[in-house]
Amino acid sequence: MKQVVREYDKLDSCSGEPVSQNVDIVVFADVAEGSLDQEKERILELVKQLPGVTVPGKTDLQIEYYPAKLNTPANAAKLEKGSGALQDATPTYQFREFDISRITGTSDIELRKL
Repeated sequence: MKQVVREYDKLDSCSGEPVSQNVDIVVFADVAEGSLDQEKERILELVKQLPGVTVPGKTDLQIEYYPAKLNTPANAAKLEKGSGALQDATPTYQFREFDISRITGTSDIELRKL
């Protein structure tokens, strides 16, 4: 689709054109090397659930992990305003997939350390 639709309820009325959606999630958690397998399982469960709550079409998923200490009302307010990632902080890990239909298991999930 060549136009950006900001209202979710209007995504399915795009003149029959294919819909591409971007889901961006910010997680405040202290992810460690030893817990990456558990986090991959959580991502896989999310990927399985997303088709039931999104409009049919291609879904991109990005998850950014920030330290738990950054889970403050001020940071939550920044994110709610739609300014995207926290500009004054760097994520510790990131997951990005441009089409979640490609994910069939945890081996398809790569958490990148930043």
